[in-house]
Amino acid sequence: MRIEQLHLENIGVFDSLDLQFQPCKQPGKAEIHIFAGENGTGKTTLLYALAGAFTSNKALILKRFRNIKESWVELKTVDQAYQYSEDTPSSLPSLFYTQSTQPLEYEDLIHHYKKNVFQLAVFAYAGNRSLTSHHLVGIKEITDSPFEGSLSFHSTDSLILMQWIANNKAKAALAQVKNDPQKAAKYQTAIHLLEAAITEIVGFQVEFELESEPEFKVELKINGQTLEFEVLPDGLKSIISWISDLFMRMDRIPWIDDCSILERRFILFLDEIDIHLHPVWQRKILPVVQKLFPNAQIFVSSHSPFVVASVSDAYVYQFRLENGVSRLETVEESKAGSSYSLVLNDIFTIDELFDIETESQFDHFYQLEDDIIQGHDEKIPLFLEVARQLMEKGIESREIVGIELRQISIILNKEFSV
Repeated sequence: MRIEQLHLENIGVFDSLDLQFQPCKQPGKAEIHIFAGENGTGKTTLLYALAGAFTSNKALILKRFRNIKESWVELKTVDQAYQYSEDTPSSLPSLFYTQSTQPLEYEDLIHHYKKNVFQLAVFAYAGNRSLTSHHLVGIKEITDSPFEGSLSFHSTDSLILMQWIANNKAKAALAQVKNDPQKAAKYQTAIHLLEAAITEIVGFQVEFELESEPEFKVELKINGQTLEFEVLPDGLKSIISWISDLFMRMDRIPWIDDCSILERRFILFLDEIDIHLHPVWQRKILPVVQKLFPNAQIFVSSHSPFVVASVSDAYVYQFRLENGVSRLETVEESKAGSSYSLVLNDIFTIDELFDIETESQFDHFYQLEDDIIQGHDEKIPLFLEVARQLMEKGIESREIVGIELRQISIILNKEFSV
């Protein structure tokens, strides 16, 4: 399954919205759709609406429904169309066919996951996340469903995550003792793939360590230094939290052909994953994920030009707010290969080069320049003083002012220098 179209009617800041999602043109890469726009344009609402189609717990999106009789979400996949509204009976599956009498089975499947095998899964994460360390009592099988909270955006149970890591490492060690390298590799694979993914994003070696003394717990080793999870920077906590949670859930889901986690087909919703991240990591996170999960369909909201400009073979949906109503302004192919100034201008409508104070000074400088050209010579001292202040701000502003001084000197045949 892949999502082809989304329609919102009277939801949040949207009166009526239709979105078409084109497939990725490049084989071997995840399909990525990026929602961009200023605060309040409904980017998170779109993710909540998409995620709400796959769960009976629609609290996140229902809060944005304007009217019980006039608000609804319609979602079309490659094979069927579905619709849900605020008065959809909770006893029905969360998605139901509008063109067929058979219900979609995803909700039923995840409620009885131990009896089923899967060929599709759906997950949702927000960037504002955390992790805490836990003392473990030992190897203990996890009884919670791998789908519990998988579409809540904020759910990461640190204790379950630590227990999963401890279980896999301990089982791998036991298999090694029993001289069963094949079984040991099976338990180690997901952890090794996870460590490699995090390492590629952050640019330094990250490993999970299982300690037994003085207490049984999982710690993080960064470039050989062992650290508690609480002392990690917020950006690193965020990355480790959602990616580790995704790997843990995928590892615990019974898959139809038991293929590698990286080859599985799933839908992923990521809300502002650039929160807390340094621009270096913002530039890396989507390209790594796109390459890591080639069969995934991924929907992302972001305020970061570094995220938008980081990835190729993706689509950017630009939203504008007018009189309290959000509308889709453009759909463009992603901006990999474009400068950040171009992305700021085209996608985020920021054409200023400097901070607000400096831009204001430049406005004053240009106005004085125009006045002098019109014959107001009495403004020359103030013009030169503003020019001097701007030139002291840095190399770029100095070069711009220098060019303008040379130009006005030529125009008026008069020497202007600071």
